[in-house]
Amino acid sequence: MDGVELARQRLGEMRHLALSQAAHHVRLRHHLVRRREVDEFPLGEPAGTVGERLAELGIFTEDDRIELIGGELVPMSPKGNRHEMVCAALHNWLRRNLPGDIDYHPEPGWRADAANYFEPDFLVGPAGFNRTSIRPEDVLLLIEVSHSSLAFDTATKASRYASLGVREYWVVDTVSLATRVHRAPSAVGYADVGTIPAGEPLMVLPVPPLILRLADLGLD
Repeated sequence: MDGVELARQRLGEMRHLALSQAAHHVRLRHHLVRRREVDEFPLGEPAGTVGERLAELGIFTEDDRIELIGGELVPMSPKGNRHEMVCAALHNWLRRNLPGDIDYHPEPGWRADAANYFEPDFLVGPAGFNRTSIRPEDVLLLIEVSHSSLAFDTATKASRYASLGVREYWVVDTVSLATRVHRAPSAVGYADVGTIPAGEPLMVLPVPPLILRLADLGLD
């Protein structure tokens, strides 16, 4: 069985698992999900390009929502209504409050490097930045809005973003609206990590004096 056929089989298994769990209202646990090592693909291409090639071949579609993390294909958790509500509120706040020299993109297909392709909920950077290929060190703020993926986003993804050099990373809990703030990245993780309750100010350090209070967004 060649690499493409094996990928087709593995991704079919992941789809089946995700659908079965959704039908029974069971959360998708990332540590149980089958993963496919991209290094095994004999395509000689960066990881993001591998994902695009698999989509072109019909192995998965845009509805499958798959990221590439450390060279592995990882299915993303399904979105819920609460996730969409929080994202919409953040979208409106960013649109109204970011200064003119700062841009943001919701759910960009961001190819951070040859082994990592992410779809964060929001990516904030200098005006005019390329949302698909901005360098990690040029990202001003990266936001993930999380519920079922909260543990994954605050552990696996936080470690990966830190090693890439993303200077500020927020994980917003859709239930409590508390935000896990990660700063001071290094190869071994973020040195400065704390949780900010919804009623307290969130300061975007790379974009002073920008301050957000999630409790003010009318989401309760």
